[in-house]
Amino acid sequence: MQNWKDRVKDAASKTAEVAEKAKEQYDAHQQQKAATSRDVGTPGEQPLLTVVSHDQGKNAIVSLYLDRIERVKERSAISISRANQDAEVIPLGRVSHVRAEKKGFRTNVTVTVGAEDIVFRVSHDEASTFKDAITKLILHKEAGSGPDAGRTSEPDMVDQIRRLGELRDQGLITAEEFEAKKTQLLGL
Repeated sequence: MQNWKDRVKDAASKTAEVAEKAKEQYDAHQQQKAATSRDVGTPGEQPLLTVVSHDQGKNAIVSLYLDRIERVKERSAISISRANQDAEVIPLGRVSHVRAEKKGFRTNVTVTVGAEDIVFRVSHDEASTFKDAITKLILHKEAGSGPDAGRTSEPDMVDQIRRLGELRDQGLITAEEFEAKKTQLLGL
């Protein structure tokens, strides 16, 4: 029969094992999440903004890029397949309207593509940043394709952000410098 000290040591040892296993599972989940966001986009491409959309039944990672919005719902914990539950890519060139509306504990950011409304349920804090970033990218693209497109000498914001990303990837600027300049260009 074990004395109480040995039982406490055994319990502490088992608790440490469970905690280590939980940490390993969490790390694996984070790596899978990072791989998921890279699987859909171009290798090495970083999103301008990433938010979590609290969709019915499953949260989705929503990433805003210079030319598209990507929504990826990861596979559920009980799923047998390793495949993502759902993935969607929305070209920004097809977006005609963006609006935000508070609904309870979340804000619905609605993106209109053709006749379809696509709703992202995000936190109140993220909603205005997300909506404003999409709006600026859409308006900038529209301004660049209008009749005055060739008259401006100002470098294209999208190209500037791409160039900054290349400089960051080459190690010529830090990630912090990239984020600061990107935020300045987007006016966020």
